[in-house]
Amino acid sequence: MMCLFLNTQTKSMEEFKKSVRAQNKIFIGLGLLGLFTLSASLVASFTPYLSISERAKGFLCGFGSSIIVISILLLIRNRKLLNDEAKLKEERLKMNDERNIMVNTLALKNACLILVAFLYIALIVGIFISRAMSICLFMSIMVFFIAYLGFHRYFSKHN
Repeated sequence: MMCLFLNTQTKSMEEFKKSVRAQNKIFIGLGLLGLFTLSASLVASFTPYLSISERAKGFLCGFGSSIIVISILLLIRNRKLLNDEAKLKEERLKMNDERNIMVNTLALKNACLILVAFLYIALIVGIFISRAMSICLFMSIMVFFIAYLGFHRYFSKHN
């Protein structure tokens, strides 16, 4: 899972360290996103004219809190990694291993396939339940495919 946020094709230890530092920035961003989600829950709790269910408030609170905790744990993990050359070298070798790269690529490919299939099934069911939900699901599928095509075009020209 870490390969989603880490450049796996690094040629030197310095390049790998830069990649881990860049990953830290992503984790800080995720932590801020979690803080925003938690704040939304708190604002909804203390604002009487917002009509949001207790279940939704609890979901936002739990989801935001868990994103914050996970981000902090991953930042601590990376800090320990950056302070220990032996562990850093071991992690770099693990990330550059061709088999791990292949396994991660296949896992991501199949997860995307399952996600799109699930969104499509939910779209079909959602059409009968709510127009707004079906539009959101349709837009999610379209964003996925447009992003895929855009990134495919970009990386085919730049690699």
